[in-house]
Amino acid sequence: MKTILIPTDFSSSANNALRVAALIARQAKAEIHLLHSVRTNIDWAHLPIEKRGSYPETLANIEKAESQLEKESWKPLLKGLKIHTHLVTGNTYEQIIHFANKKVKADLVVMGSHGPDEPKELFIGSNAQKTMRMAQCPVLTVKKNFKGKTFKKIMFASDFAENVNASFEKILDVAKAVKAKIEMVFINTPTDFKNDDTINQIMDKFIAKYPGVKFSKAVYNHQLPDRGILNYSLTSKPDMISLVTHGNRHIPHYLLGVTETLVYHSDFPVLSMNIK
Repeated sequence: MKTILIPTDFSSSANNALRVAALIARQAKAEIHLLHSVRTNIDWAHLPIEKRGSYPETLANIEKAESQLEKESWKPLLKGLKIHTHLVTGNTYEQIIHFANKKVKADLVVMGSHGPDEPKELFIGSNAQKTMRMAQCPVLTVKKNFKGKTFKKIMFASDFAENVNASFEKILDVAKAVKAKIEMVFINTPTDFKNDDTINQIMDKFIAKYPGVKFSKAVYNHQLPDRGILNYSLTSKPDMISLVTHGNRHIPHYLLGVTETLVYHSDFPVLSMNIK
């Protein structure tokens, strides 16, 4: 893992995501790319310099953001790390996806799970939600109240189907970078109930594809997969919850999937990889 992208809006959630990303970057010896997008309906990048004075509010916002981004890059927690800063304008999540997938080809995106204007009682931040669905690399979301400083155990919840392997391998890259052990968890639900022998066969077949990697296994029974993951995490106490999301990109934003539900409810950071 060489490149970590951190979208920031300078909120408390984003600041904590930066702290966590710095911890990971030190262990992985990775470079950090700090990205801030100024919201504007103007095509600022292609606007002639002599016309920019006609938009004093936008100009002031950009100058303020440049100053804030510079201060972020000089924070003591980033000392010794290689930092790149990027200030862009336009649609925030489109810029995040462009940078993650094409511009810097990130190995990991780390971001706060709420933006400053997001209603915390109803939905997770829309930018984080869209990034999880569209990024081609793992996305780690971090809440502002997470205080962890190490990542010794990553809990991976899955049905362990064969189409999960390619996406899981990118999660495994993150685990290797931070030297974390992986706990494999199968949530057994009434609608897709399996006996213990069947589950163990499924998990053992999945694990067999990764010789030399040490895994622990667990099965947890619950009516709902997302609530099962949340309840089990309270017992397991991982440093991070990870899963492969099936990336329902076109469902309405109020119909939260399992990943989004976990991001909203869990106090642990959630690492997701889109299967698509």
